[in-house]
Amino acid sequence: MDSSHLRQLLDFVEAQTPGTLARYPRVPQTLLDDLLHACPPNVAASLPRAALEVISWLGGSDSNTISVFGATYTTSIERMLEDLEFQVLADRFFRVAVDRNPEQMTQEDLYVDLSRSDGEDAPLIVLVEEWHGEEPAARGHTILSKALESIFQHFDLNKRGFVGYLAKAYRPHKDDVRWEDYADAMAQLAERMGLAELLEIRPDLRCYSTPALGVMFDAMGVDLRTPDGYIQVWIGAENRDAFLNYAAQIRRAMPPMPILDEWRIPRDPNRPI
Repeated sequence: MDSSHLRQLLDFVEAQTPGTLARYPRVPQTLLDDLLHACPPNVAASLPRAALEVISWLGGSDSNTISVFGATYTTSIERMLEDLEFQVLADRFFRVAVDRNPEQMTQEDLYVDLSRSDGEDAPLIVLVEEWHGEEPAARGHTILSKALESIFQHFDLNKRGFVGYLAKAYRPHKDDVRWEDYADAMAQLAERMGLAELLEIRPDLRCYSTPALGVMFDAMGVDLRTPDGYIQVWIGAENRDAFLNYAAQIRRAMPPMPILDEWRIPRDPNRPI
């Protein structure tokens, strides 16, 4: 049942931090079966492999999971079984993570859209508990791309000596800008720098890694509910000077933009760049 892409991600985790996967044992098959048997047969049969694998890997207790979907979400199967009313909606949306943010007035769970599944992967969407059947807003991630982003951030970038990012906003319908041009420029620069791509899931999320440098190019933005485009390039380097050197190389390699042509580098309030 393994998704080949997810298997590669798990192999990467184990290579970066040996013994990690042993601390996150798969949930008992009986528990997963209980969840699937509670779903309509057509839904259970159409679940993308990546969704099943993520739940199987991270569906244990809340304290025994990596936050693939964010710190306020849990993939605990037991939590899902306690709240089956919202597990499957409209025979189209299957919940993969439960919102447990105590500060939110409304619960916003994460689902995969089975109508757009390719058998292995599917888009992630958010549905609130008061959802009444309206077409949900598209999100920037699929289940695999979100897993890739979270795992690379946690097991590569966050282990570097210094982590920062370049950010650029643009208006795709007014600025004649295509994110594909920036993804192509990043891929060409990575090849010249000898950066190996970790895993190619989709062209708007690319992760590159060497012992000295980790880079994540993300053209999906935080959310696709707005008309604006947003590109981030995360850089993990040995120290701040190395980060600034790599950041300068990436900025020079990127195509110019009609407006907002300066990439924004978030500043350390105690040490201006």
